[in-house]
Amino acid sequence: MKRTIIFRIDYTIQKTWIIARCIPFVFLGLLLLSPLPCSGQEPSADVQDQNTQASVQDARMDPHWLPLITRLAEDGMDQERMTQIFADMALPWSPIFMAAKIQELYGTGLGIKASVKDLPDKNVPDPPDYMPPTISGFEGAQTLLKERTSLLAAVQKRYGVPPPLIASVLLLESDMGHELGEALALHALASKSVTNTLEQTLQGIEGYEQPQPALRKKMEKSIREEADFAYKELCALIRYCETSGIDILYVPGSVSGAVGLCQFMPGDISVYGVDSNNKGVIDLFSLPDAVYSIGNFLKEHGFAEKLTIKKQLEALRCYNQTDGYAALALGMSYQLAGKQVPAELSMFSARGARKAWWPKIPPAYRLPPLGRYNIKGSAE
Repeated sequence: MKRTIIFRIDYTIQKTWIIARCIPFVFLGLLLLSPLPCSGQEPSADVQDQNTQASVQDARMDPHWLPLITRLAEDGMDQERMTQIFADMALPWSPIFMAAKIQELYGTGLGIKASVKDLPDKNVPDPPDYMPPTISGFEGAQTLLKERTSLLAAVQKRYGVPPPLIASVLLLESDMGHELGEALALHALASKSVTNTLEQTLQGIEGYEQPQPALRKKMEKSIREEADFAYKELCALIRYCETSGIDILYVPGSVSGAVGLCQFMPGDISVYGVDSNNKGVIDLFSLPDAVYSIGNFLKEHGFAEKLTIKKQLEALRCYNQTDGYAALALGMSYQLAGKQVPAELSMFSARGARKAWWPKIPPAYRLPPLGRYNIKGSAE
């Protein structure tokens, strides 16, 4: 009896051991028998959709944007999201934005016949549901002062900037919201970001003369600096739109990439922009946020009503790096207030006296036809 039991135990152990050794071979056989994907096998529907979408994006995208997208991804942007944005933009790189800056900086350095080509962006869409706050022109600025007295008074109380000056800045920057820019801000900043040479820039200028070596060197340096600046502003624009829930493809801007009623550069929005009604978004296409932001900007740059005109002009020059702009903005504010324009601002009066400290306007500088001022900025 004992021997039989021992025999059965030994037999069971041996059988178990044999089965255990066979298990790996069984699995190997199953793997060999299972169907493997071959080179001619169609991918799944999901993979096909992804590949088709990527192919469509690549077909719509200018190759200039590819290294820019890589750079954005290296700086923390989501690469897939950036690819989608530039594919949806469906606009090619343009040298015109950098050309406009170089023409502004160097005037006739490229010859008296040199001129920037027409902008490629046409019919740039305004933000959804956007409506200008008032009519355009000088009359629109006067209407704003009459109809939005409480809003402008609140800005003055908080920042010390008088309502006529706020209206004057809005008039000069966006013609009371009727001129938000001729380009898509994304397109302008992205194009400038990838324009790194004078040869690229000259593609956006007609009738130019090749600059002399010394001037060429200066231009190349300016182009590199402007490209770096544009890239930083592009990053600021993308972050602003992504965090605010604003569709970047509906943000018009100037050739420099400035946006909104007050034409802030994107990098200034987080620094000087104001969410006036605590809605969680700084919307420079809304009048309240725009006027509060103008007041905040000017105050932070030293503007105060008690200052001399010279000091006020210095603060206004921070808004636009042009002496003529500062004088016109301040002079226009006196007119909107129904006051006599001071002699210090008589550069906009025919043959008016000029203070010794007031610089001359560059010969190529032109101002828009606004109110009582003609295109050269002299009073009619």
